[in-house]
Order: sequence, then structure tokens, then C-alpha cells
Amino acid sequence: EKSKSQPRSFCFGLQTIHAPLWLYFIVALVAVEARYLIFLSFRYTSFTFIYLVDALAIPSAMAFSKLLLKRDYHFVHLLGGVVCICGIVTNTVSDLKGTGSEVEQIGSREDVNSVEHLYGDFLAIGGAVLLGLDDVLSEMLIKDYGGTDELLFMKWFFGVGICLAQLAAFERGDFAELFGNQDQGDEPCTVSTRLLLLSGYTFFQFLDMLGEVQFLSISEAAL
Repeated sequence: EKSKSQPRSFCFGLQTIHAPLWLYFIVALVAVEARYLIFLSFRYTSFTFIYLVDALAIPSAMAFSKLLLKRDYHFVHLLGGVVCICGIVTNTVSDLKGTGSEVEQIGSREDVNSVEHLYGDFLAIGGAVLLGLDDVLSEMLIKDYGGTDELLFMKWFFGVGICLAQLAAFERGDFAELFGNQDQGDEPCTVSTRLLLLSGYTFFQFLDMLGEVQFLSISEAAL
């Protein structure tokens, strides 16, 4: 059942919204930071760990669904969540163990030390937990307020602003390094190629978001 909040015009009539602006801002912030933490973790930890730990979004969604949506789960659901968490814990502890060679300890990441690798692990874990929260908040807004089109517009509106502010505050140096160098023969990746990769990543993130909200409109976050 949709919320009975009074609909109002937003952004010069481009969108009618039903939920408070602060709630859309929080959802956009959670969505941005979840993906930012996971993306940043690729700098420090292994692909394998990141893809495995993304499964933590499922028990995270279950916990937040119980807390925010008052959803009930049966024993088999809880057992599956516990198994998932145990796997993540085992995978993380394996990064803490070992005093042998650095390469053996951190797998295929010879370019980072053990502390950085562990930092990347926790970035990936934090991002996965926020992904679960993002799914739950998105489901709540879709089913209780304005629907998929409204959520997509508001996530885009606030998300772009958050990304630009975060870029200006924390990533100016990396951004300048990414596009500031002229094409040179010794560069492994030309500026045009970098721009193509960034555009492709942005496009597929948009498709991921679009598919996510469509799925949540007919199903639930924990799935």
C-alpha cells in the first residue's frame, strides 16, 4: 500500500515526489558510498575476496528488512544467512593468518602490503553491508511511496551531487592524474581509453541500478 503523504512537485515540476527529501538524500548517499567503498577496495585487496564478500549483502538485507520493514524470516533463511556470514568471516580471517611470505599472505596482490590488504577487505565488507541497506531502503521507497521512476530520478539527482562533492573533496588528485597526462608512448592506457573505460563503468552502473529497482518493485531486498 502506497503512502498517503501529500505528493508535491520537485525540481521545477520535473518530478512529483511522495517521500521527504531527506529520505531520498539518505538513500542516494548509501547507494553512492556502498559502490564507492567496493570500488575503492579493488585498490587494496583481491578480486576473489571482493566478489565473495559481496554475498554479505544478502544477510545485511535480511537484517535491515527485519529492522525497517518488520519482515519475518524462517529458520532456513536464518541458517542460510549464518552460513554466508561464516564464509565471509573465514575468508577474512585467512587474510589475517600467516606470518610467512608477503605474497603468500595476500594472494595475487604483490603490489600491496598486508595492512593495506586488510584495509581493502574491510572496505569491501562495509560496501557489501551498505548494498544490503540500499536494497532495503529502495524497496521501502518503491512500495510505500512513489514507485520506480520517482526513486530513479531522486537517486540520480542527489547521487550526482554527492559524487561531485566527494570527487572535489577527496579525489581531485586522482582525477587530475587520470585525465591530466597527455598520450605518450610509454603510457599503458591512453587518455581516450581511460575516458572510454570510465564511461563504460558509469553506463553499466546505471543499468545495474535500473535492473535493481525493477526487481525490487516485484520482489524483496533479501532476494
